Amino acid sequence: MDILSIAIILFTLIVAILHFLADKHPSTTLSLLIIASLLIINDILKSNEPKAIDVYRKRTALQVTFKDSIPIDTVVIFKK
Repeated sequence: MDILSIAIILFTLIVAILHFLADKHPSTTLSLLIIASLLIINDILKSNEPKAIDVYRKRTALQVTFKDSIPIDTVVIFKK
C-alpha cells in the first residue's frame, strides 16, 4: 500500500471523527481538519527522503566523500 492510499484512508477517518464533533464545536473541528490536512500533505511531500525501510530493502546506497583518504562526509542516496 503506497503512502497516498494510507493518507486517503487516514484523512477519511479523521473527517468521520470530526463530523461528530462539528455539531458542538464547529471552529475547533475546522481547525483540527486543517491541521490534519497539512500534516498529511507534509508527509506526502517528504516521501522522497530515504527511510529505514528503504535501507533495509536495499533501495539506497551510502556515498562517502574522502579528502586525502580520510572520510569527511557521508550521504544516503536512492539507487537508480
